[in-house]
Amino acid sequence: MSMDDHVHEDAPSMAGTLNGPAPTHYRVHGEQAALFYDGDAGNAIMARVELLTDASLENGGSVASQTLDSAHHGVAEPRGDILLATYRTSANGLPEKVDIYHQHNDHYHREDTVNLDCPGLHGAGSNEDYSVFGCSDGILIVHQDGETFTAQHVDNTTLGLTGSERVGSFDSHHELPHFVAYAGDRILIIHPEDGDAEELDWTEGADVSLDNHSLDPHGEHLVLLDDAGDLRIFDTADWSEHAHVEDAVDPSTAPAASGHGSRIAMAVAGEPAHVFLADPGNDAIVVVHLEEGELEDPLPLTFTPGKLAWVGLAGEPAHGDDEHDHEGEDHDHDHDHEDEEHDHDHEH
Repeated sequence: MSMDDHVHEDAPSMAGTLNGPAPTHYRVHGEQAALFYDGDAGNAIMARVELLTDASLENGGSVASQTLDSAHHGVAEPRGDILLATYRTSANGLPEKVDIYHQHNDHYHREDTVNLDCPGLHGAGSNEDYSVFGCSDGILIVHQDGETFTAQHVDNTTLGLTGSERVGSFDSHHELPHFVAYAGDRILIIHPEDGDAEELDWTEGADVSLDNHSLDPHGEHLVLLDDAGDLRIFDTADWSEHAHVEDAVDPSTAPAASGHGSRIAMAVAGEPAHVFLADPGNDAIVVVHLEEGELEDPLPLTFTPGKLAWVGLAGEPAHGDDEHDHEGEDHDHDHDHEDEEHDHDHEH
């Protein structure tokens, strides 16, 4: 795909296909990713996790995999040779426990279980020292110190949530010390070392809802798209607003969202980073220069766009950046039912 005034159409090259029962959450952390398959309880097919890297995807396979002890809608966080994977003890519903697995060649051994429960577990994120999980009654913060894991539960009242509000997803980055937690349209900045949170006033009083969200490839900016089509960009260093692009895209032409998905597909990637938004009403992709916070020429298409996924640009990036070492950087999304893959070196 070209960043000039048109799009080059190329036949995709598929290295292989990953197969499993109900793939749902795809979690990236550092140079690893974990694909969680929910399984099929009705047919006694248990949940499964596959650990992936760029090299394994290039070869059409996984580094390691593990079948779990129950079928459930869950998630797994890869942490080097450690894998944190959810577990459900009840017959139905969401999981409430997190198991600790250690990698042994192409599979894992379960070594322990996090000592605190997380009822109704949905959503997860990781940075260098912590992993977090969303619970119906708060969040579970798991701290890693070498091979030792300790946990803290922070309830919804401490987070400032009321009634049925709960955290259900996160944005995270390996080098970002904080986590971005989403409770409906409310956005919380989680400080894992202190076990507390502050709310991000992202709407500035506007009567809008959150449609899509993402961190940039370096974890330096948080990108938010509201249901009116405005794009809001925040600096993660101090959570100040970096840019506000009004009417970036017209959401009225987008199809209705399904499940936990968004109406407008969005990808944040490239070097320098750009925000790409599907524009189905104009058969185009809207392009926003992230650092400058300005619209660039859209990319015209010969079809109506649906989902967007950043999957690669061959060769060296078009624009160098001497200020950053991009090896091992990640762009952690909790993709609720969208198995989009965000690799920051390549684009198709």
